[in-house]
Amino acid sequence: MNDQDKGRLIAVLYRIIEITLELKDQKPVEEITLGERDQAVEQSMATLTELTALRKELKQLLDQVMGEQVNRARHLGVTWAKIGEALGMTAAGVHKKAQANDWITEEPRH
Repeated sequence: MNDQDKGRLIAVLYRIIEITLELKDQKPVEEITLGERDQAVEQSMATLTELTALRKELKQLLDQVMGEQVNRARHLGVTWAKIGEALGMTAAGVHKKAQANDWITEEPRH
């Protein structure tokens, strides 16, 4: 993972923490007055939109990190079965996912 992607990952995680803290301070729904409702709805919808974008970006970045670690493990001689065990998958499942996502730069020869 290059420095730019590391920075993006840190920024996404930091923003998720910020949103979580903001949500903690939200007024309970039953305490929102009729006059506050429209603003509360707008805020909730904006938060949902932002969280959806953050989730997509976080997934992409985590998949990249995971791919790099799968590639590293394979080049260190770790079997597909062991990698699958760490990921909660079968050896065939993780191998298929690695191929589909171009996680392996070159299959190591051991």
